[in-house]
Amino acid sequence: MRELAPQQDTVVMVDVHARSQPLDKVTKEYGNNVRYVAGGDSIGIGPDTKGVLDISSEFNIRLLRGNWEHQVLEGLVFHDLERRRMAQEINRPLDYKELQKIAKSYELSPKLPREELIIRITEKMQACGHLNMLARAAMYYETEGDGGFIVVHAGLTSEDWSKQKDDLEKAKGTFDQLPQIFDDSRYTLSNRAEAFIATDKTVITGHTHRIQGERTTADGKRVRLASNQELLVWQSWDKQIKSFQ
Repeated sequence: MRELAPQQDTVVMVDVHARSQPLDKVTKEYGNNVRYVAGGDSIGIGPDTKGVLDISSEFNIRLLRGNWEHQVLEGLVFHDLERRRMAQEINRPLDYKELQKIAKSYELSPKLPREELIIRITEKMQACGHLNMLARAAMYYETEGDGGFIVVHAGLTSEDWSKQKDDLEKAKGTFDQLPQIFDDSRYTLSNRAEAFIATDKTVITGHTHRIQGERTTADGKRVRLASNQELLVWQSWDKQIKSFQ
């Protein structure tokens, strides 16, 4: 079982989505005085996947796995060739337009054929250690004690948290589409404003970008950070959310 992290001033962000400019502003704001946790979907959609992973490496940002990390890894390095090819065909993170954005961030020509782009992106990400960073990304992050918090990309089901985190650890290398990482219409975990019954700790999520109402709810036990307009961060020391453009 994963060891709980000790309490430390922590800045949590989710759904950076390859936006290196606001991430750079975050690290300039807090420097090396805090722990950084990125709760999944740090890559893709935006213009600078490479830049985000470079900054993450420089500031030792603890990357968690979101659906984008999950699907990119499945499509680029999954050991089963047929499963990898299937992932390349059906996963949005590996459609041609998204691949072109990632390619440009690694200074590859976006005009290369799709199949060649996949190969060249894989080579580039492998050479600079970025694939390894994504492969090491944890499924969740948790701090200990009263006032502790959990960061998980999409949210929690109603099962006891101890059972869920064991299941998440077991599933890390399988690429199963777990609701805590992917969410879907059956669960709508990331949309929920109420506290999760699975734990008494504060739960911080992203995934759903169109949030209705307040982002901090349930007496502070529920924090929703995803936004495609700005990069939102949660400060553990005062429970406040700050915006970076």
